[in-house]
Amino acid sequence: SGNASQNFSVKSKGEMISIWKKQIARNHGVHAWNSDNDALFVFQEWIALLSDAENKSDSEKRRIGLEFQKYVVDGNIRPTSKIGTSFPIPGYSSGDFDMSLLGCISLIGLFEKDPLLLTDKTLVHLIKNVVQVWGQKPKSHFDVFFFAFRESENHLFMSESTRFLTNQMIWENTRNLSALTVLRDSLVNEGIVLNNAQGSLKEVLLKEMHRTLCKGFFEFNALIYQRFTLNALNNLYSFAHDSSIQNGSGGLLDYLSVTFAFQSYGSLRYGPYRRSSEVFQESNLIRNDAACSFFSVQSGVYPWDKKSMQAFYEDHITHSSMALFSTVLKYRIPDPILDYMQNRPEQYQAEIYSAYSGNGDRKIATERYSGGKNYLLTAGGHYEKYAGLNFPTFKFGLKKSPWVYDVITRSSSLILNPTTENPKQLEDILHFRGPQWQSNNMALYANVLYGYAEKTRAKPFISDDNWPQVLPVKWTETQYGGNLYATTFATEKFDFRFIDRSKSGVYIVLSRLHPEKTFFHWSFQNFDRGTIEVIDTSRIRSIAALKDSVLALNSPSSERPNFFNKSNRGNRYIYVNFSGERIQLNPRYDGKNDGIIALEAGKGKSNDLVKNEAVAGFFNPSDFFKTFLPTKTSPLFIVKSEGQWKGQIALADGEGELKIFNSRTGGTVSVDFRNWWNPQRLVLDSGN
Repeated sequence: SGNASQNFSVKSKGEMISIWKKQIARNHGVHAWNSDNDALFVFQEWIALLSDAENKSDSEKRRIGLEFQKYVVDGNIRPTSKIGTSFPIPGYSSGDFDMSLLGCISLIGLFEKDPLLLTDKTLVHLIKNVVQVWGQKPKSHFDVFFFAFRESENHLFMSESTRFLTNQMIWENTRNLSALTVLRDSLVNEGIVLNNAQGSLKEVLLKEMHRTLCKGFFEFNALIYQRFTLNALNNLYSFAHDSSIQNGSGGLLDYLSVTFAFQSYGSLRYGPYRRSSEVFQESNLIRNDAACSFFSVQSGVYPWDKKSMQAFYEDHITHSSMALFSTVLKYRIPDPILDYMQNRPEQYQAEIYSAYSGNGDRKIATERYSGGKNYLLTAGGHYEKYAGLNFPTFKFGLKKSPWVYDVITRSSSLILNPTTENPKQLEDILHFRGPQWQSNNMALYANVLYGYAEKTRAKPFISDDNWPQVLPVKWTETQYGGNLYATTFATEKFDFRFIDRSKSGVYIVLSRLHPEKTFFHWSFQNFDRGTIEVIDTSRIRSIAALKDSVLALNSPSSERPNFFNKSNRGNRYIYVNFSGERIQLNPRYDGKNDGIIALEAGKGKSNDLVKNEAVAGFFNPSDFFKTFLPTKTSPLFIVKSEGQWKGQIALADGEGELKIFNSRTGGTVSVDFRNWWNPQRLVLDSGN
């Protein structure tokens, strides 16, 4: 339709194939088949070469196909390791081959109908001698000594998606090859069930998918790992002939797409994650998060500029792998979600929960985001020790650091337009200082972020006094901010500084709470506390006018603490935002509280006090969602926006339903997984 978003996957496909061909040329050919690379990138290289030959003459396709046959059959390639989790203990470190098999299954599925590019001999050898994963019994555990551990989420999806599709290929034998018929008969005679309609594997996959849409991904935002889950789901969506499996995998891909749309800006995200604790000190904004490239090549929205990303892809093979699979496989980001990636909505708030965080009751959000057309505030998350079985990190062992399954937080931050700000490292974006993996900066309301940072004797960047915020090195006084930034303006309980980022469409207000004067040296006094407020430049004529407004709103008032009024007890810190709403802040840091105690209406407004519990439900839901609320359990994912379409625009209710409503185009996405055996998926763009 005329209002539909443009999916850039077709254009990106050619670009990614070109990048992979250059990579092969630099390496003087396809990678050798050996355990050093675990065969992980061999299939990507051949997918690029075979895809490049798809529209060439039959003679050229035959030549390329015979070259591939020579590599596979004449080279007699075999598994380089076992499928399943690899553990860093001698005798148990030879796993992870299911990661390579993802690419193998993608290649077979893509070219199964083209015997010129994928010859009969090559197809049979890959299935019979390389994949070797079939039947109905899932690999649900891996063994270490005398103990059996449940396979991690990504391995479960990888191995069982491969098993399901291999069963399908052998059972259907679309080319009617005698070698596959013999293989099928021999396996059936051994009692192995290849017909997915008769075995239990379909049930295993659907129940795992259903659990995920009700509880969230265990490996949420998992650096390194979640890209494999994306790939496994995309293989099922692209090649499974079972409608339930296809709808279920497509629904989970929709969930990953819509969460990414609201937790990112310009395909750049900086949120908490579980697993890959070995990189918990990593400050690069995108290097280990290859899932970003899965979405960027379809949305056409890249961090930084397109030329820089091409060079980035050439140097980061994990990103180019995800980009290649995203373009050659079937899944396309539904138009209503894609439009949110390409055309950011007016101010919105997103909350993402996980049943694997805290007590599993989803009372506290695992992630919070607040965004607009020109900015994204990220609330870093709660650092938590995983309640279940855990493993020490390979690099840090038993030292004080996150373990494998812990929730790894990120410093709460402000991301401005990546293409103009050009951020590469954490130091390139405004953020709260301190050890990011122990952050607890979850206090976020509208365009105001409140956070804590441990006091440090090191001289901070912005002044000789400790401020909790760390400004980017690029934001020098000469370039930005002028005298307003160089000057501190004090009120009764706050210090203020004002930053001009009008080139990116915003002004920024920084505040620092004055330390409380108490007789006892309470632990919370070891923390600096402050806020970040972002104001769109369209809302006020100049930063000088903004300064006058903020200082007037936060000037001393006649209100004083009242011991008999619980909401007004103690030494209160009230921050008044640009809209006149009064945000009561908690100055005490105890590692649990969000920091925002209550919200009060501004002068002239009718509501007297909005309790903290109502912060998450501050906006009225749109009519589109009224039939789905209230839910019996806490939501898994919820997005609310302001502006013309004020209300909820995305909701995963925690019971198997996902609803997305595009307030700009009118398109919708609906995933109904309440019945695990019969998932339904419906996408309506604005033209339907």
